[in-house]
Amino acid sequence: TAMELSKRITPEDAYWNLSFSGSVTKRVTDDLNINGLVDVGGNASFDVNTNNIDLSVAKNWRITSGAGTPFNYGTEQVTFDGAGRQWINADAGAQFYNVVVNKAGDSLVLNSDMTINTSASLTLTGGFVSSNSTDRLILEDNVTSSTGSTSSFVDGTMVKIGNEAFTFPLGDVGNYQPLTISAPSLATDEFTAVYRFADPRAFWDEISLGTDIHHVSTEEYWILNRMVGISSVSVTLGWNANSGGVQTPDSLVIARWNGTQWANEGNGGTTGEASAGTLVSGAPIASFSPFTLASVGFGFTGNALPVKLISFQATRKSSDVFTSWVTETEIDYDRFHVIRSADGETWEDVGTLPGAGNSSVRREYQYVDEDAPRLDLYYRLKQVDYDGSASYSKIQFVPFIGNSGGEPTFTTCCQVLTGSTPPMYNA
Repeated sequence: TAMELSKRITPEDAYWNLSFSGSVTKRVTDDLNINGLVDVGGNASFDVNTNNIDLSVAKNWRITSGAGTPFNYGTEQVTFDGAGRQWINADAGAQFYNVVVNKAGDSLVLNSDMTINTSASLTLTGGFVSSNSTDRLILEDNVTSSTGSTSSFVDGTMVKIGNEAFTFPLGDVGNYQPLTISAPSLATDEFTAVYRFADPRAFWDEISLGTDIHHVSTEEYWILNRMVGISSVSVTLGWNANSGGVQTPDSLVIARWNGTQWANEGNGGTTGEASAGTLVSGAPIASFSPFTLASVGFGFTGNALPVKLISFQATRKSSDVFTSWVTETEIDYDRFHVIRSADGETWEDVGTLPGAGNSSVRREYQYVDEDAPRLDLYYRLKQVDYDGSASYSKIQFVPFIGNSGGEPTFTTCCQVLTGSTPPMYNA
């Protein structure tokens, strides 16, 4: 038996919460603007297909009904447009046709799989889709997606099924970085992708480098996996101002972690310029795993990607505090300032060392703050480029610990270096 909700609903006369239970089918006769949640429980079914109804939902979407088709979506559109966070919960996975994410901010959070069905569309206008490896955003064959932007992307795991070229509109921590694959062979082929705006060295060795690779990015990585099928696809990645400093796009390559090293997947062409652009792999790729950008050169003919401190340490011995730091590479580094604070808020400059300018080798520095105050202290490194721009290390706390005679004892703070020790550079 079907029951029709025959009242004509307009945006000025909208529902707050729309909740169904029981075991009948509920239909509406006009587009609905729902300022609250949609909740379909019991054995009820919510039908927007029969009367071609589009929905706008400002709160959560919850489907716990045991009906065979708890939401009859047809070829209709659901827009999620709440100002705050919204959740998707569906016991058997949420099924939709056309989906629009048009939020002023915050995220549409998936607590179950969300599937956009064959030949439909995903439109990202504002806000984010937050997914994970178990609660995924799944786009079936021939589903299209808008390209996304810094204000609207998929933050988490996204699945694409089908045999068409596709751009995954991925991002993380406010950084939009899509990934594109060329067309797989079969309509049943399935690829999963996620982007992370994080240092890949936390998970994979930065030293094990494939043919001609000088260094890999320390800013970001993508994980692309083929879940179904045997298709090889070309992979396109991008860079922007958050990628750490691309200088020469032609010396970029795509690097793939193959289990033992960062393999060189080549440069099949670039678009854009040094500030932002894209790079396609040199050939279709048959094996899948983590990907990032890498450089086959350095300095004025290569890419920074980026220059970072490996470590900054501070230790106290007697009345002195010893500071030391290690750089892997340097580009346009003018000088380093060791700065100190007694409260972690007000800072003073206690010493300056010149940078190497441009260097492609690991370098170590040290500076001794003699007769440091007999207090708990905070230390930080300020790095200044030739153009006057500055960046800072993390703050390191150096406690003052006195013995029974009132003399300070030796304490150590922060990271201990491992591996081979290169020459020390003092100034």
